[in-house]
Amino acid sequence: MVTEKTADIRKKMIEILRNELPVLRAKARVSQGEIAEKIGISRQTYSSIETGKREMPWTTFLALLAYFQNNESTNQMIETKIIIDALQAANFVTEGKTEELVNKVANLAGTRKKVIMDANIVHFNNRKHTNEDIYENVATLEKALQGKKQASFYYFKLDENCEKVYQKEKKRYVVEPFALIFNEDNYYLMTWNSKYEDITNYRVDRMEEVAVEEEPIS
Repeated sequence: MVTEKTADIRKKMIEILRNELPVLRAKARVSQGEIAEKIGISRQTYSSIETGKREMPWTTFLALLAYFQNNESTNQMIETKIIIDALQAANFVTEGKTEELVNKVANLAGTRKKVIMDANIVHFNNRKHTNEDIYENVATLEKALQGKKQASFYYFKLDENCEKVYQKEKKRYVVEPFALIFNEDNYYLMTWNSKYEDITNYRVDRMEEVAVEEEPIS
């Protein structure tokens, strides 16, 4: 079942691609009829989609994406736009980091940078994380996992005013990690709680001063 958030993201991605269809067709040097035949729809249907008179189904979006991805004249542009769209849609990437990464990716497009950036004026209605430490947190936790070491950190939650409320009176958590997972736009550290013989999950964006301990996991 597609959630409301997923449906919104799909709608925005479809809108971005539809706006680019005339440019992509020109670069690929193909007619509306040729593309329509390749993706299995009529020329009239494709024309209505390109002009915005008809909604683009998700299956058609995926078919068009694959078509232009496999065309030598358009694949770099498509790849760049996909990465940019993914960065804009990802909640765990902060606003500052999104802007930085989008510019880096767009620079790969060279002379097409301005066109690609202008085409991405559509923004996703999603709430970005504000913890810039999340990238270092993930890297440090990966080291702990690879070295089979315990990890430690301060853990907090946010109150109704989005102020940090540190747990355990801001005492460090020392945990035994066994997996990092990404679920619903959040990174979680899965740990084994030997005291209760159960799994405990912690959100990585709610961690501060993450460190690898010398003590190995049991």
